[in-house]
Amino acid sequence: MFSFFRKRPDKKSEAPTEISNDLGIPEVNHFNQMIQKSFFQEASQLYSQSPWFRQSLMAEGSGLSVTNFDRIKEWHLQMPHDFVASLMWGVALTGKAWRVRGSGAGSTVSEDDAVSFTDLLEEAMEAIQASDQQNEQHAETCARAIRVCMGLGLDEPTTMSFFEAGKGFEPEHLHLHLMMANYLTPKWRGSKEALHAFAKENFEQHPHGHLVVLPLFAIVEEALYYGMTDQSEKEKQVWLRIDYRELSLHLFDQYSRRSVADSEVLAPIVFNYFSYVFYQQKRTQLARQALEGMQNHITTYPWSYEGIDSIQMLQKLL
Repeated sequence: MFSFFRKRPDKKSEAPTEISNDLGIPEVNHFNQMIQKSFFQEASQLYSQSPWFRQSLMAEGSGLSVTNFDRIKEWHLQMPHDFVASLMWGVALTGKAWRVRGSGAGSTVSEDDAVSFTDLLEEAMEAIQASDQQNEQHAETCARAIRVCMGLGLDEPTTMSFFEAGKGFEPEHLHLHLMMANYLTPKWRGSKEALHAFAKENFEQHPHGHLVVLPLFAIVEEALYYGMTDQSEKEKQVWLRIDYRELSLHLFDQYSRRSVADSEVLAPIVFNYFSYVFYQQKRTQLARQALEGMQNHITTYPWSYEGIDSIQMLQKLL
């Protein structure tokens, strides 16, 4: 899967009210505690025995945690041949790279920070590559590689190869699809057309699950891009478009009647996007209904675009 890089030289817990990308899952909290206490063997075992959706939340909630960075580095040094340690080290380095870069446009990043960003991402890819060599059939590895590809500016065929490999392992892997969709946004390596086409194709392959979020993600990112490029009128029109309004309502009705699956713990991620889209469309009642589905779990995206970082702030907004 990583041949391109080998050729390169060199019971549910109480819901938090602030950003909770791990969605407050008890197993994720347990995983995090193991890392903090340096119980690395136990952490690897817990991750390995968990289903893919909890593994994604472990990567989001623990791997990207600033406070876990040094512990994960120690874990990787102690267990360099363990695929979980290698993967989490890659995730931790990726998180640090994006913190160095910041969330602004490329023109706002200093030369020194740009160099550090690239160096960290290249080191992250080495760790992710090592994880792949240690376990060649792991969808989360593919998802995390896509994030690095985006930052390094790697070409679409290479990046898509990771997506297709991961999709072969877990066809409805939510974070894998969102990572690839993000790569295809016009603000990064793609275009509005490519993003919407990807969202439509992959949602239609699995129309009754969490991938319903893909068309919503595409709508949000289209509006965001217009806002970033000072096309305010086009940005407004995104939220006024009849077809987008009809689509979002149809998807909400469909998703609200879904069959409960093992991966139901991921539902708050989807409802975050529904609530955001309805808020922007000025459909407050629907936004509040979606808020209930969030179960007090507010995620970084898309609400950071509005400066919202807690349930209390969101409740006041709606």
